Amino acid sequence: MAAGPLLVLVLLSNAPAAAPSVFDEDRFGVELGGRAELGETFWTVASNGPSFGIDLRLRFGPSLAVGVSLESGSSSSPEMENSWKLHRKQVAVDVQWRFDSGPGIRPWISLGMGFGQVELEYTDGSFRSSAHAVDFARLSLGVDFLVGRFVALGPFLRGSLGHTRLQSADDVAVSPPLDSSRSLDALQVGFRALVGF
Repeated sequence: MAAGPLLVLVLLSNAPAAAPSVFDEDRFGVELGGRAELGETFWTVASNGPSFGIDLRLRFGPSLAVGVSLESGSSSSPEMENSWKLHRKQVAVDVQWRFDSGPGIRPWISLGMGFGQVELEYTDGSFRSSAHAVDFARLSLGVDFLVGRFVALGPFLRGSLGHTRLQSADDVAVSPPLDSSRSLDALQVGFRALVGF
């Protein structure tokens, strides 16, 4: 009769201890996150401004994860004759690899792509334009600090190489309009927060 509880006690004492963070567990998991960024967008001239994103990430063990993001941001050109703002909305996907570098610190790297819409608006209201935009390559580097069992916080740096056919007022002022095929690159620094399950 006493053998049953004793057997349960032996089995529990030999069971592997749970990882202190869900981000370190060797199983499938889900991560929800939010982030804020500030950086430079390079179109015809460099412009700067904030952007924000929400993330859904599927984690396959402690290292590999695949994510999808919804992003929105704006940037403003420097003061000049025709100052303008760029507004961008897009969906991005990436593959991330997280490294174990000691208690509570997880550096990571990710590679992905983005697809969306970019809109141009002159500050005096004289011109508006919109076009599709593609980030062919997005490389991100960051560090997650594991805060408790379910939360990770940390900074990151991201660079992207993209393309758009967004037209400026100068493009449409000539006849026929100038070819507006241009690069749309960015360099951003940000901070993200993740909740893991």
